[in-house]
Amino acid sequence: MQVGLALSRGAAGIVYFLYSSGTERVLNGEGELVQVRQYVGLVDADGEPTAAWTASRELNRRLRVFSTALADRTFRGGYEARRAPADEPLASHEKDLDLAFFGDAGGTSHVLVVNRRTDAARTVVLEAGDGIRFADVENGEAIIGSVVRVALEAGGFRLIEVVR
Repeated sequence: MQVGLALSRGAAGIVYFLYSSGTERVLNGEGELVQVRQYVGLVDADGEPTAAWTASRELNRRLRVFSTALADRTFRGGYEARRAPADEPLASHEKDLDLAFFGDAGGTSHVLVVNRRTDAARTVVLEAGDGIRFADVENGEAIIGSVVRVALEAGGFRLIEVVR
């Protein structure tokens, strides 16, 4: 979700915060052990890839696809969905949903949809402008209708292309 929200507010890229795997022993001022913290980074203490490694590789793959689609586009603004400008091609009254708009002088060409709910996947309802069609950037799937339903993972995001 942090990546989706960063992109929805105009971030030009993502820098991962990497920490090492292993155990940290926290001592108080007298040198007594007060807490043990166990960290799991991209690799474990033996240098073997973790689930975080696999997740970061998948996220990087998705971001490469997004980069190709948005390379010559400009960030036009990101909003809580219910506060998005009325003249954009997609709108929504859903709670915990962000929309970010990318395009050029001709208008919006892509919309990033971000699920701010991290506890569950959901299908959100988006309202499309008259006569506008859409396609999912990652799989090319056409999204048709004046009321558009988009499935999102918990904390997930999708990039939608505006097809005019």
